[in-house]
Amino acid sequence: MNAQYNLEITQEVTQHFTGILSKNNTTNPKVTICDLQLMLDELKNTHQEHYVLERITPLENMLQMFIDNQWPLSNATKTTLLAAFDYLTKVDDLIPDNIPVIGLLDDCIVIDIVSDKIKSELDNYSNFSQCRSVYEKNHLFTTDDWSKIKKIESTSTRRNRRNKTKSHSRIRRTRVSFL
Repeated sequence: MNAQYNLEITQEVTQHFTGILSKNNTTNPKVTICDLQLMLDELKNTHQEHYVLERITPLENMLQMFIDNQWPLSNATKTTLLAAFDYLTKVDDLIPDNIPVIGLLDDCIVIDIVSDKIKSELDNYSNFSQCRSVYEKNHLFTTDDWSKIKKIESTSTRRNRRNKTKSHSRIRRTRVSFL
């Protein structure tokens, strides 16, 4: 039997999980990070549930952003991510992870909530990582380098838009009709 269910994450659910995460105190961040990396490897190799597989990449992005020494995270974001990572690595959380099919549902909800909460920072980190992969050659690529590139690209984009608008206004249109 193949069934599909839709779950809406309401404000009440978001507040509930945010409360759980705010009470979560990670005692050893290094152990939590190692446990999370092991969990991600296991998920990639063993889970077939689509809803779980969809959350692996966002979780990997959050982890990469957290461990990247070149990316300056605010203390609030660090705390949020560590609390989420700690929650995700616990087997006996709200829905125990060993329950088939639904065991990781609460973990996926946490990933979604945290992704939404730090979306802007994740987007910026993604952009930084892409720039770094293009521009980093023989020196360390920093956020200062990224900021300079963003400024140059922004100026170039504005200039191109302005020139495109000017060139479109010079186009002469001729109407032709055939009888």
